[in-house]
Amino acid sequence: MTSRGEAGVAAFRAKLLAGMTLVVLAMTLSGLYLAERSVTAETQHDLRLAFTSELGLLRTVRYIRHGALAERCRTLVRKPRIHAALEDGALDLLYPSAKDELGNALRADEVLDDAVQRVSVRPRFYRFIDNAGAVIPPVNAPEVGALTPEEERQLAFASVPQSQQNGFLVTPDDDIVELIATPIVSTETGDAIAALVAGFPVATNDRPQAGLQSGLWKDGRLRMTTLSEPSRARLEKEVAAVIAKDEEAGARGVPVKVDDAEQMLFVERLNPGSMFPPAYEVGIFPLAVLLKRQ
Repeated sequence: MTSRGEAGVAAFRAKLLAGMTLVVLAMTLSGLYLAERSVTAETQHDLRLAFTSELGLLRTVRYIRHGALAERCRTLVRKPRIHAALEDGALDLLYPSAKDELGNALRADEVLDDAVQRVSVRPRFYRFIDNAGAVIPPVNAPEVGALTPEEERQLAFASVPQSQQNGFLVTPDDDIVELIATPIVSTETGDAIAALVAGFPVATNDRPQAGLQSGLWKDGRLRMTTLSEPSRARLEKEVAAVIAKDEEAGARGVPVKVDDAEQMLFVERLNPGSMFPPAYEVGIFPLAVLLKRQ
């Protein structure tokens, strides 16, 4: 009896030990699971914070820069001799008058400078648009800036714009120029009788260490010089899919893989409602550091 009793106690202790082991194991696994979820949530939060911070800075700089350029154009179209040439129908005097009225302003080489971007606000070129939306060709006026016939065609509208329009032009050398078309309003009728279209160099990113790379999507093509051609072509397909499917999601950020590295992609239209063709800012933000931490 004594042997049986001892055997029973030993069996009971073995079962108890096994049960306690299972309980400890279950608690450990639960702890690891909760810890993993906590780290994942924290990593995702840090990722979103870093991404939205960089994106917010980029948007703020873009907004301030565009506002300064747009206001400069509104000031230029108020010049009295330009109004006189247009309202009197003396179009042959338009560009000569503009040379005198706009000359000093357009030659000024102010620079918008901030923590992210530097850009000259001197236009690369300008043209006038008539009341039908067509470009008024300059004659013997090298100061207006050289354009090819195809580039000049891209400045025209179906009708004269009634409000300021924003767009982008890509040169044959793949340079990107920001276009601002500002209506010229008659002092007599209050109607738009013409427009001034000025082309400005785009800003450059002076903070490459932040990791955010940006480019322009226009006419179905992505211009992002920081990427290799194969990577650019692959990302181009991703951007096309985002634009076709959900632009709102693109503006918030969509995870993608570029050069076998996890990135956050954002796609945002730069000129909603514009009479110019749609153009999108495209950016990718690396996730490698945060994913490694996770």
